[in-house]
Amino acid sequence: MESASQLYQPIDNKELFRSCRKDPKFPGISLGMLRNDKNYRKLVKKQAKDLELLRRRHEKEASTMLRAHTILTDKLNAAHAKASAGQKAAAQKYVVFY
Repeated sequence: MESASQLYQPIDNKELFRSCRKDPKFPGISLGMLRNDKNYRKLVKKQAKDLELLRRRHEKEASTMLRAHTILTDKLNAAHAKASAGQKAAAQKYVVFY
């Protein structure tokens, strides 16, 4: 089994240029480069999955908060309507017609 330093060896730019002038073939792809590319794709996929998970969690929390806020405002409106109806009824008792 080859070590990691043997799998990925950086190529000098001058050496690459000289080899391209002589032989226009592309340099070989090492196993280390493929592994790095595979790891990169794996990380990108994981990042997309995490982002989707966060988006769903945020959406769920926002809908829960909106629902709680709506229920609270409905209760406050009902209490206010009940109180104002009681005040109107009490005020009508004491209205003196001249």
